Amino acid sequence: MTSHPAPPAEKVLEVMEQAGIGHALTDPQGVILYQSEAFSRLGGLSSTPIAGIPWFRLDNASEERKDMRALVWQQFISRKVPWHGIVHWHITEEKIHFYEGTGTHLDDGSIVVVLNDRTSKVLADKKVEDTISFYSQVLRDLPIALAVTDLEGRVTYMNDFLPERLDLTANSFVGKTLSDSFGNGLTELAEREAQNFMRYKDYNEGVTLELQQKDGVGTWLAFARPLFDAKGERVATLNLAIDRSESHRLREEHARLTEAMYEAQKISALNDFAGNLAHELSNILHPVAFYARKLTGDATREQCTEYSQKINKGVMTAGQILRRTLSLAGRSTDSPEPCDLRAILEETLSSARDLAPNGLEYEAHLPTTPMLAAVSRSGFSQILLNLLNNAAEAMNYAGTVTISLDHVSENLPGAFADKGMTEAICLRIEDEGPGIDPAIIDRLFEAFVTTKTPGRGVGLGLSVVKGLATSWGGLVTATSLPEKGAAFSVWIPSPSME
Repeated sequence: MTSHPAPPAEKVLEVMEQAGIGHALTDPQGVILYQSEAFSRLGGLSSTPIAGIPWFRLDNASEERKDMRALVWQQFISRKVPWHGIVHWHITEEKIHFYEGTGTHLDDGSIVVVLNDRTSKVLADKKVEDTISFYSQVLRDLPIALAVTDLEGRVTYMNDFLPERLDLTANSFVGKTLSDSFGNGLTELAEREAQNFMRYKDYNEGVTLELQQKDGVGTWLAFARPLFDAKGERVATLNLAIDRSESHRLREEHARLTEAMYEAQKISALNDFAGNLAHELSNILHPVAFYARKLTGDATREQCTEYSQKINKGVMTAGQILRRTLSLAGRSTDSPEPCDLRAILEETLSSARDLAPNGLEYEAHLPTTPMLAAVSRSGFSQILLNLLNNAAEAMNYAGTVTISLDHVSENLPGAFADKGMTEAICLRIEDEGPGIDPAIIDRLFEAFVTTKTPGRGVGLGLSVVKGLATSWGGLVTATSLPEKGAAFSVWIPSPSME
């Protein structure tokens, strides 16, 4: 290697001056004997050295800070070793610059002091330090359990949220795997979560865990996400867990109270239903008893025939009421037989139109040919009446109810598809009302569930519809329409699928 002579000292000083690096020559007490222009500029000093005052006392720092500098300077002089440090130079009381300073002893006893402005770097480092400190505090105080594990599953960092609930310290987990600390195969579970994230690139719903805490068993929702370096290589795993113990308890309590409320509603509705049923049967049986007594008297042959017909009609009506009651449990006493659904719908719709008030209209989209299915004629008619009446009430008897009857081979309900059915008959009735309350849509077809005001119904109509459809191997679905209103669909197996 070719050696080169050292550059002249004057050239070095010139380059330092151009770079804004100041230098000065002082005596052992620190009094300036000579100072460069850069040194004067950095220190905010006059170009002429101030006699009798050490350089480290020439700024606007407090006397206490200047005394501390003097102590450091005396140690530097007495030990005869180079000095290096950061000088907090107060241009004013509030404005502070940060200089990297060095001091070197010369053979004649004088000292060379060099100052390099590092204010930008010091402030940037301080900002980074403050930011790290801030986020460290955030992580410590975050109401979420957080742990970082290495690629072997060992904990390298954990905040205090979970350890405090276990009456432990965060440091007691460092170096251990999650499974070592909690069991439940958590290390493998976290790794599987992280691998799934890398594979599918989305956030799943997490995993619910139960951990024994000092105040009982806690319910936590846990997530695991891989961490990558600047090159895109995985370096660690971030594990998060949210304490859901209280919300879990509240959900259970809410479910219990909701169930109790529904039970109370059912009991109240059942009382109303029993009263209504007794009233209906009483209205029928009183005339039956009256005509039965007439038969035992001096009735003529013609009168006996008339009374018998009226008794028979009353008994048939009572039977229909009892059959409707049985259909609540899906136990219709009418045997299904092939019926033309289009004909039943047209007949029922004709009666509905005759009774409809002004402002209520029925718009039907029916097939042009008969549509056969195995149902009970009276049961299908009852389904129509219940759904048409519900639709009219939902619109306050003003608006258009749309009815359609179709063969369907696509988008069948899951229950049909699971049985291998590829087609069905669908009766669909849509209204223009306010739609279905999301709070009850899942319980809509249960007996005694209703949104009607007291006296307008006890919540049996849709339960009857479901019971009848189920007895034929069908089902009923309900949806709220995107614009407004509700739609009820009755699905009946197609004869070709029987």
